[in-house]
Amino acid sequence: MYTNDSASDTVTLSLTVSSSSSDTVRMNQSVLQAFVKQYNSSVSAIADTAKNHPENLEALLQSLSEQVTYTKEVSLNKHNTNTYTQYFYNLMAMACLFTSLSGLYISLNNQGNLSAIGARRNISPVHKMKVIIAELFSNVIFQFICNLVSFAFIVLVLKIDLTYHLPLAILTVFVGCLTGTTMGFFVGSIGAFSEGTKQGILVSGSLLLCFLSGLMVGNMWIIVENTCPVINRISPAALISRAFYTLGIQDNLNQYYQCILTLVGISALFCLGGFLLTRRKRYASI
Repeated sequence: MYTNDSASDTVTLSLTVSSSSSDTVRMNQSVLQAFVKQYNSSVSAIADTAKNHPENLEALLQSLSEQVTYTKEVSLNKHNTNTYTQYFYNLMAMACLFTSLSGLYISLNNQGNLSAIGARRNISPVHKMKVIIAELFSNVIFQFICNLVSFAFIVLVLKIDLTYHLPLAILTVFVGCLTGTTMGFFVGSIGAFSEGTKQGILVSGSLLLCFLSGLMVGNMWIIVENTCPVINRISPAALISRAFYTLGIQDNLNQYYQCILTLVGISALFCLGGFLLTRRKRYASI
């Protein structure tokens, strides 16, 4: 609403808003009120200067024109992240989850009804848990080294910069390998399904998780976040790719540490579940 102040011969802008409990509406009203206040202040200053000090009017107008900036482009950090880099985040997540196949063989090789090696181990005097822990540890280290080679290939050969916060990026690869290996160990400990069946479950499951995290469709993570956000909170693929994404564009690493801690927690659950399922197996004859 415009009102004319006859005493000073200036036009004053006023704003009337309705009461609302919506936070969005209240925020918009606050922005409009700030605009009205600035507008009226500028008009008053121009009118007063034109009336009392006309020689300063040009300098005042120049000053006001330089101050009127309502938007400003702000970079999240010093890095310029390419849109397609997210596919490589998800590619690393897929590589980490495919280490589940090595975890599967750890489980199979400790079950007497599924492999000859498992039969021999079940009649050996060495405690089964010691063997499993040693195998899990060595497999995680081996898979970690293999995935570091993949990481180096992406960075050095393909020239995709994944080296922001390099120590934390390497930590992400390690935790991803840990999660993948323990996931395979857990799935391999379930039931007496054949090796091929369990391999199919792990491969198809890993690819599904990678699809939902954005490996095939770039905005799939956003779609899942808007429809069923709990998937993004517990999916290892989404957590690994999100950890890389956070390192690439954000200076605040709280979300990164949240992803890593969640992955460690999931790994612990997989490991505990695999131990419980494996130690319960007894054989009448091998």
